[in-house]
Amino acid sequence: MRGLNDTVNKHLSATKLPIVKTYGSDPAVADFRTWKLAHDELNEAARIISDLYSFPIFYVLAFIQYGIIFNSYYVMKHTDHKNDWVMLMRIVNGLIWNMVLTVSEVMLIFQIETLKGE
Repeated sequence: MRGLNDTVNKHLSATKLPIVKTYGSDPAVADFRTWKLAHDELNEAARIISDLYSFPIFYVLAFIQYGIIFNSYYVMKHTDHKNDWVMLMRIVNGLIWNMVLTVSEVMLIFQIETLKGE
């Protein structure tokens, strides 16, 4: 992943063009600059993550996100049942599984933020 990020960064730095000043007040150019800054921040975050962890961590994060979305769907699906007690148990069960899946991701985000703070 680091090699991919470095290749993309080299390409972006080699293809930088000066922005024409006559279009500096154009809202579309300002929006593009904002998106480019956001992209640069995300690229830096990806570089930090790839320096700290190996590439498979992205597969794990994607799996966790899929699990949260999957469980959330089934939590909402069970709200149409007539038996209130069974519906409540299924909703609580789904929310607990979402919390279990979210804890590992929150811990990872916290570790990255403390590392960035140092």
